[in-house]
Amino acid sequence: MEERVPEATPEALTATLVRYTDGPDQLTIHPEDADDVTMMGAWITADAGAFVALDEVR
Repeated sequence: MEERVPEATPEALTATLVRYTDGPDQLTIHPEDADDVTMMGAWITADAGAFVALDEVR
């Protein structure tokens, strides 16, 4: 039996860079229009150097 996966819909994302003097800078990607409740779980954060431009890896 084949299971159908719902089609993903594109969502506008934004990135916020936080610079630290005592550690690596961190970049957080989150929905552009997220309210406070959504922001608690709809984001990803990593050291800024871990992200690459999409054009570079296509």
